[in-house]
Amino acid sequence: MTKRKKIIIVVILLLLAGGAGFYFFVLPSFETANLKADPAENYINQPFTLTVDVENTGLLKGEYVVEFFINGKPAGADTVLVPGRQVVTASLIYKEPLSGQYLVEVGENVTAFEVFEEPAVKTLSPDEILHYSAVLPAEVTYMGLEEELQVFFRWRPMGDSVWLETETEAVTAEKNFSQVAKYLKAETTYEFQAVAEWGEEETVGDILTFTAPELLIATFPSVVDNPEEYLPEGVGDYAQVMHRTPVFSSLNNIITNRPFTSFPGLGVEWVNAHKSDFVGEEEFYYVSWNWDNPGWVTAGALTFAELSPLRGVDLREHEDEHLAIVYVPSLTVRAEPGVIAEEAVVGNIQQYDIISVQVQKKVNGALWYKIAPGQWIHSAYVRDFVPGERPEEIDDDEKWIEVNLSSQTIYAHKGDKPLYASLIASGRPGFETPQGLFRPWSKLSRLPMSGGRFDLVYQLADVPWVIFFKEDYSLHGTYWHDRFGEVRSAGCVNLSPFDSLWFSNWSEPELLAGQREVRPTVSSPATWVYIHD
Repeated sequence: MTKRKKIIIVVILLLLAGGAGFYFFVLPSFETANLKADPAENYINQPFTLTVDVENTGLLKGEYVVEFFINGKPAGADTVLVPGRQVVTASLIYKEPLSGQYLVEVGENVTAFEVFEEPAVKTLSPDEILHYSAVLPAEVTYMGLEEELQVFFRWRPMGDSVWLETETEAVTAEKNFSQVAKYLKAETTYEFQAVAEWGEEETVGDILTFTAPELLIATFPSVVDNPEEYLPEGVGDYAQVMHRTPVFSSLNNIITNRPFTSFPGLGVEWVNAHKSDFVGEEEFYYVSWNWDNPGWVTAGALTFAELSPLRGVDLREHEDEHLAIVYVPSLTVRAEPGVIAEEAVVGNIQQYDIISVQVQKKVNGALWYKIAPGQWIHSAYVRDFVPGERPEEIDDDEKWIEVNLSSQTIYAHKGDKPLYASLIASGRPGFETPQGLFRPWSKLSRLPMSGGRFDLVYQLADVPWVIFFKEDYSLHGTYWHDRFGEVRSAGCVNLSPFDSLWFSNWSEPELLAGQREVRPTVSSPATWVYIHD
């Protein structure tokens, strides 16, 4: 290695002493320090700036030629004029480094720098993984590349052949960055890697993996397992008569073919089936209807009811919550509001599931409910439980029942405190349920109902748990449909078997076990029923 230091300084001091002139040279002393390469790390074909501080420890200024050596070979020089006892910086721009490690020397000063062939991208482990999304972090070492880096992530379920990509982010300096992988599937393992594009080149980080956790939809069902347990004593299995069929008073009359009446079989007659028997190979059911009129009909004419499992919710266990209930058969849960794409679906919730609304958001005019992080549902398919205010005619310590026709909901109140809520089915157009504040006039455990108007004709055996609030309008149990939350009835307020029993038991006057009917008295008035839009 060749090193040289060139000092070109002439200092002439003229000292006059005693008339004599003395001439002599004072050679300054120069020192170098703080040798640096900026940046200390860089990419191929990107310039470096090499600097060193030059200090003159003499009295007068002088020129100093600084030679830079890289890996033992001359790389260039810089000449600086250094005033006495001051520090000046010498520099050299090194424009075309090759990749690798380099040593820079100026005199006794040594420093190192490194040149990379491409940007360095390091994939980091995710620190936020949910069932529907994960935050993917990475580190990019950029360090002065003149071009913009476009950084993003590739990710895919383990074993898939197709990579998905996150959004692209432009980078012009060293930094940590992250992107979100969306629409994950619960309990699925994914692999991912960070990617940096610069020009037509591409740098990738290591491939890492993560697993999306189990999906727990934020709902709870509001149903009972065996709704038939909540029917009145003596009621059998409800069945619909589907086609015209004769009715026989005994099994012998079936053998001799002597019916005493028949059902038209228009699908509007419902009976109670109590037991069955066979005549030859044909099965018959002993059924009752219209105040317990009995008879035998062929099993082939009957379709048995599937009772609604709907059970209301105790509001005292959910104070200060905005509850709502799903009233359609199934409702899709999405990772984001308003995103209809199939990949945004994270699950489904079922009819009569209860949700607690955390956030409301309008997207394209539609209202969406957030029920948990990454779980959104369309509000049009749920009924909100929003109890109303007590009418002034009702005392602040009285029980009262509220029916909201707009939301198809029902509530039990004690004064100003709501206790219980569920769904109803009220009168369809042309059969509207009357509105107002009523004192019921009768409560029954069961009774037959029949009627007909326009295209709605019916004959119903043993309708359970009936509360007549105005004329022949009542709240009652329903076994012939399971579409609560929608207008459906011929004017009455339809309830599920469980809810009809709950309101019958909770309201006044008390209907004792085995009792068919009870009517209010002055000393035991009926619980108020308030019906409104």
